[in-house]
Amino acid sequence: MLGRADAKTSASERAIAQTMAADQDKYDKALKEYEGQLEEWKALQRIAAGVVASELAAFKEAFEELNPFGEIKELGRKVQFNFSQEQKSMYLVRSNHF
Repeated sequence: MLGRADAKTSASERAIAQTMAADQDKYDKALKEYEGQLEEWKALQRIAAGVVASELAAFKEAFEELNPFGEIKELGRKVQFNFSQEQKSMYLVRSNHF
């Protein structure tokens, strides 16, 4: 009878260890995903602050990050912007018309 109890205890301890390892793995994956999303959020906050401050580099970075004209490429069209630090402006360089 004592042998059966030891076997059950041993099986329970293995199950607990496996569950703890699975929980740790799940936690590690969730933490990594959270940290990645946090870094992305921080980058977007930095870009947004730059846009609010009218920093040309932030406008350029926002265009690159958000890619507002990305779907136009699927239609076989292209829109290209140039950012001029000297003039502190952004202007359309080329657009394929329909």
